[in-house]
Amino acid sequence: MAGVSGAGRAAVWAVAILAGAATAGLIGVAALVDMDTADRAASLAGAVAGLIALVVAVVALVRPGGPGAPARTAAACGPDAAGSSRAGTSATTPSAGARR
Repeated sequence: MAGVSGAGRAAVWAVAILAGAATAGLIGVAALVDMDTADRAASLAGAVAGLIALVVAVVALVRPGGPGAPARTAAACGPDAAGSSRAGTSATTPSAGARR
């Protein structure tokens, strides 16, 4: 999880543990109770998961710097960001000492 902050990492782990517990619970309901109850429980769990996904998507779209924000290009960041240590040179422009 490179690039994920401490709070983000904790949230990912919390969701993973919650999903594992929900899966184990649904398997337990299917094994110990009847399949009708397991079917209803799984339908409810799927509906809740869908609503949570909707909220996460809306938050990601609304917050500043989300998917709708303009991307920063290497040209906007300057020549060093593009991988060149010399301003004005590129792979398509021959350098001053190159033969033609």
